[in-house]
Amino acid sequence: MRLPRLQSFRAKLLLAMLGLVIAVTGSTLFVAQRTFQADYRLRFEDMFTLQSKLFSSQQHWAMDAVEQQLLILLQKQRIQLALLESDVMTLYELVRDELVIRGLLPQQGETSRPSHASLFLFLDADGQPLLPAENPVGGLRPFTEQTAFYSELQKIGALLQQSNRPLTAYLALTSDTGEPELHQAVFSRVSDTFTTENLGAFGLVSRVQELGAATGDGARAGVFFEGTVYSKGLMPDQRTMLAALLSREIAQARPGAEDLVIDLEGVPHRVLYQALDQEPGLPKAWIVALLSMASAIEAEQNLQRTLLYFGAGGLLLASLLSYFMSHSLSDPIRDLVRGTTAIQNGEFDYRVPARSNDELGRLSASFNEMAAGLAQREKLRSILDMVTDKDVARELVAGTVALGGEIRELSVLFCDIRGFTALSDGMDPGEVIRILNEHFTPLTQLVYQHHGVVDKFVGDLIMAIFGAPKSYGDDAFNAAQCALAMIQERRKLNETSAHKIEVGIGVATGPVVAGCMGSADRLNYTVLGDRVNLASRLCGKAGRMGIIIDTATNEKVRHRLQTKSLGIIELKGFAASVEAFALLESTADQPA
Repeated sequence: MRLPRLQSFRAKLLLAMLGLVIAVTGSTLFVAQRTFQADYRLRFEDMFTLQSKLFSSQQHWAMDAVEQQLLILLQKQRIQLALLESDVMTLYELVRDELVIRGLLPQQGETSRPSHASLFLFLDADGQPLLPAENPVGGLRPFTEQTAFYSELQKIGALLQQSNRPLTAYLALTSDTGEPELHQAVFSRVSDTFTTENLGAFGLVSRVQELGAATGDGARAGVFFEGTVYSKGLMPDQRTMLAALLSREIAQARPGAEDLVIDLEGVPHRVLYQALDQEPGLPKAWIVALLSMASAIEAEQNLQRTLLYFGAGGLLLASLLSYFMSHSLSDPIRDLVRGTTAIQNGEFDYRVPARSNDELGRLSASFNEMAAGLAQREKLRSILDMVTDKDVARELVAGTVALGGEIRELSVLFCDIRGFTALSDGMDPGEVIRILNEHFTPLTQLVYQHHGVVDKFVGDLIMAIFGAPKSYGDDAFNAAQCALAMIQERRKLNETSAHKIEVGIGVATGPVVAGCMGSADRLNYTVLGDRVNLASRLCGKAGRMGIIIDTATNEKVRHRLQTKSLGIIELKGFAASVEAFALLESTADQPA
């Protein structure tokens, strides 16, 4: 029957190859785009981190140097005396002269440099501004007209009342031209040298140099403080829009919001901002970086076009290849499909034809070799299941059995038919085998049900072990339970069987050697040791339908099963006497 066109191997191969090319192209495009964006983002973040650290380091270095100068300056007795007496004019004149000498203020007629302070001021012992009638340094509107600045001074004064260390703060001031200017101030408490009495505080205010363009790729930086962005690299309207955005984002305080994308004049820009070190209780200042993404978007679009061109070429090539390859592939593949179905159904004798000498031909030959190997393996497994215990067979196939033998703590059970020689005397051999099979089959199932392994059958005797090749944690109890179940099962069989068979059972527990033993070309999984001999001797001592266990087994089961001491008994092959115990059936299990 001819398959529909879309269900044929050729159509499926074509769709598969087209899908593969599309998937590879899409994945490549996705990975390349993500890698490109991550690299661009990382490069910008590294640049921003470097600039932030550089700016912070410069500010800290400058402020640390000023702090050292102030510590020396404020130790002068004349300054402390003027502050104590609230002689404001004398105080400011003395300090101005000292600051000029130390290069922190320009000399008269000298052009102000970036390292010069904008102004200085004092706070009284209560933290209130102690100001002269006129500004100590020109260029700024009178303090009394800058209510926000005056309010910040009061906050700083309150903080200084609680701390002895110098305090650094950012301040927003307005120049006499009405332009906002960002300043950084260092405030230090003034204490009496002799009495350590708090006399007030001194503050030196310097203008923060505005940041401009950071790199040549469109990155610009600035400082955001109190709703205003201070930057030489941004136009006024750009600073206003960026300030509004930052005010909103910082107020919302969303986690991870320090990385934004905004549209600025139709061009996407990335915005990074990070808080600068600031005293708790004072307004924070933020360093801000703005990066145009125009070049990144253009480069990303070029990459997308290139990958799409290659993808289109790949689609065309895949279509041609799938058309020519489908015919030579379809027949061998159909043969392999039929072969795998046959193997799955257990038909290990099925073989597929090898139509060529190429890889598909070798694959068909390998498939046939695999089928032959599976057939041989299945045959051996079936034989192994018949000649040895199934648990041992599984362990042997899995390779977990110690071929050289290992010491294991386990229990050994021997179950022997009493008087079987007399029972089978003169009986047809076939009938003897039938009786033994009828006897061994249910007892073997009981061994399996109690997590045991049938080691061997010797004549009318069955030997079972509990605890090898796998231990279930309560092997002695399992062996004892199995022995009781065997007695009960034998009684049930005697009710319907033509031959009334009685057994005796011996159980011993202790260390034995377990493993595969025998000749170089034939091995048998078994156990060896005096516990094995002891179980055999106890089996011989057991009466009809009786169970005898050793001391080790008794110790493990006596709290859960009924046992009775038989005293010390002499056993053949044992130099020392052995204490034995009878394992008793419960009253409910005994026949009426």
